[in-house]
Amino acid sequence: MEENFLNRLFKTFKAEAEEHIEKISAGLLKLESNKNNDDHFFLIEELYREFHSLKGAARAIGIPEIETLCGNIESVFARLKKNEIKISNELLNNFHQSINLIKNYLDSENENEKQRISSQIDYAINNLYEISERIENNFVPDKNQNFNIEFENKLIKKENIFESLPAPDFAISPLNKAKNTIDATVKIPVAKMDSLLLQIEELITARTSAENIVKNIGEFQNQLQTFRKDFEKIKSRTILKSKNQHNENSFELNEIKEAMNKTYENIPALQEKVSLILKLALQNRNEINSRFRNIYDDIKETFIFKSSYLLDIFPKFVRDLSNELGKEIHFETSGGEVTADRRILDEMKEPLLHLLRNAIDHGIESADVRFGKGKDLKGKINLNVTNPGSSNIEIILQDDGQGINIDKVKAAAIKSGVLEQSKAESLSDEEAIKLIYLSDLSTSKVITDISGRGLGMAIVKNKIEKIGGTVSVNSQKDKGTTIKIILPSAFTTLRGIFIKTSERNFVIPSNKINQVLRIDSATIKTVENKETIIYENTPVSAVFLSDVLGLSRKNGKNKSHSYSAIILRDEENKIALIVDKVLDEKEILQKPFNKQLKRVKNFSGATISADGKVIPVLNVKDILESVKKGVRSAVSEIAEDEEISKNILVVDDSITSRILLKDILESRGYKISLAVDGNDAFNKIKTGNFDLVVSDIEMPKMDGFELTKAIKDDERFQEIPVVLVTALASLEDKAKGIDAGADAYIVKSSFEQSNLLEIVKRLI
Repeated sequence: MEENFLNRLFKTFKAEAEEHIEKISAGLLKLESNKNNDDHFFLIEELYREFHSLKGAARAIGIPEIETLCGNIESVFARLKKNEIKISNELLNNFHQSINLIKNYLDSENENEKQRISSQIDYAINNLYEISERIENNFVPDKNQNFNIEFENKLIKKENIFESLPAPDFAISPLNKAKNTIDATVKIPVAKMDSLLLQIEELITARTSAENIVKNIGEFQNQLQTFRKDFEKIKSRTILKSKNQHNENSFELNEIKEAMNKTYENIPALQEKVSLILKLALQNRNEINSRFRNIYDDIKETFIFKSSYLLDIFPKFVRDLSNELGKEIHFETSGGEVTADRRILDEMKEPLLHLLRNAIDHGIESADVRFGKGKDLKGKINLNVTNPGSSNIEIILQDDGQGINIDKVKAAAIKSGVLEQSKAESLSDEEAIKLIYLSDLSTSKVITDISGRGLGMAIVKNKIEKIGGTVSVNSQKDKGTTIKIILPSAFTTLRGIFIKTSERNFVIPSNKINQVLRIDSATIKTVENKETIIYENTPVSAVFLSDVLGLSRKNGKNKSHSYSAIILRDEENKIALIVDKVLDEKEILQKPFNKQLKRVKNFSGATISADGKVIPVLNVKDILESVKKGVRSAVSEIAEDEEISKNILVVDDSITSRILLKDILESRGYKISLAVDGNDAFNKIKTGNFDLVVSDIEMPKMDGFELTKAIKDDERFQEIPVVLVTALASLEDKAKGIDAGADAYIVKSSFEQSNLLEIVKRLI
């Protein structure tokens, strides 16, 4: 019970801490750009309060590492407030690094990781003390002001000496005027909101079921009315016949007549009951529709966020990455007031992070290169969100870097085997740029943990299209690159066309359909071994859905039969998808596949019909791609995580690191051999057969640089890819790795399992 309570308490603290961290990060970036402006004093006071609050929350839950770090920083801000020391780039860097450490500590999943971060926090505190003391010693106060410049609150590691610090004077601060008004808002965990919306969406099935009941009762009422009319005709004829016949059968006829009269007399009462049931069902359906729509619209409103929710993530990311790469970048965002569905903004976080990585790493040149081109030494990146239409938002990312090298893109496409040399020469620049969306295509000389894995743009495009958006790229040499993304501003309830082919039902999203036609089998002609129909006076490729899905056709090609042709199109392709019948169009709730079926070719999910049947929803993008590449007989296939057995040599003098890398790679089916240093590794390479080497750098006897060079200098082994996974993060070390011939360079401090697996998959 106590452990559960502490876990809940930590989650509460983490949520509160994340809010403080978000405000602190934004405030530090503002302070960095306003450090010589009078307004920066207000920012200092605001940051002082945020660190003070975060320190108090950490103390309450018993996390001394965060409490002490925030307390030390708080004391520095107290001195900044008094103008006893001046803000500096060194201080700002320390504050940013400290925030990163706090975030890492909160996200750590085990005690070993916490201990490692705790030691880094100790270092940050010592570093902060040294910086503050250095600034104090070089600080000359204004002679017109009387400052006490003694360093009264010495920063002593792991000692709580901050209780005597004066509390900020909130009464006189203009920053607190807005805090006098309390908004009538309630915090609700995002997970609960997602769950609530999901339950509301589930009512779509109930609403469809209610409509189905109304429809069935209505049909029964019509049948009853028809039965009554038919019965009246039979009754009149029977009466007439009984008058004309006077024989031994008259007794039986009288009995039949009496039974018919009783049945006939009951029909009005039965009709009245059915009418009442129908009336109640209609009222029930209308009430469900009305309440559902009101609740659904209200819930959806709570998911509408300002774009600043997304944009505020990036300034610190750009700052940290540009510093790591030794580049100066002026980064601006605009359009924070534009609103969109939070889920769409969440989906765009990863694509935009990747695009920004590319812009900083590949797009913006180093200062000396920019100087040689006559450019401002500081690169520029702008990220803007606009609202061109009521149902869309537009995200534009611009940089003034070197642009996309078209020749390198073509060369990479030829090298990867997706483009022939002859076709490459005839491609326009606009057509060539589209090649960047292909998987495994990269123009980078070396793969790093920042960019260059050759998977990024394919993933970006896939994610954007998955939420109904489009992406386009425009680039000019030495002028920069502009990426335009158009997205729906909100998720709308999906409408789907229900179809039947080969005796099976499927759904196609209505917004993916251009037109539905009824055609005769005789209109399907074969042109150049491809089935076609004439649509808008133009031959269009026709493909049977049954062929795409590997199902047998219900009707042969030569039989006279009519079909439905569904015209599907995207930016580049247009086809006629032939199905047996188009049944209906309805509002549906699409359910995604579970984790075991992460990606199923030609299908995007499933929906539940009113009668409880599971009906697959077709993925139009996959259908178009399947037709473009040639129809294959496969109902479905797993399109991701197909692993091929390869031999990998892991080299590291740390047994912990060796086992970690071994477990990660073996989990994906790779065969792993281990070496304890470079010398041991090279001897094993001479006698073994390896497809890839993953190596640390700092090792005895032969380090990773020397091992890489030895492999690349030997004609027998120079084709073996080498991935360096190391704690050495400086630009000089990365350059040294590139010079040695490394194919990839991953820094352990930013190590992610997915990065390593993507790189390995790409290289072998």
